[in-house]
Amino acid sequence: MQALIAGTERVAQGDLAARCEVSSRNEMGQLAAAFNRMTHQLGVAEAENDEWSRTLEKRVVEETEQRSRAQQQVLHMEKMASLGTLAATVAHELNN
Repeated sequence: MQALIAGTERVAQGDLAARCEVSSRNEMGQLAAAFNRMTHQLGVAEAENDEWSRTLEKRVVEETEQRSRAQQQVLHMEKMASLGTLAATVAHELNN
């Protein structure tokens, strides 16, 4: 029983590697085995969450870079359009 209490305290502190020794097949042994399965599954879930977090961060960076490039292209196109308008105005004035 003390091992289970110590194990739950370790898990409560964030140690998902905590395991309890299964030394019997009675209810305490079954409880210890269930505890071990639970902590294992929590560790797996935490690893999956970490992976999703890294993937999401990578996607955010990629999307931000792509939007920045697109914004720069739009700005360049606007400048070129303004320059074209200016050139047309100057040409028109020179012809008059």
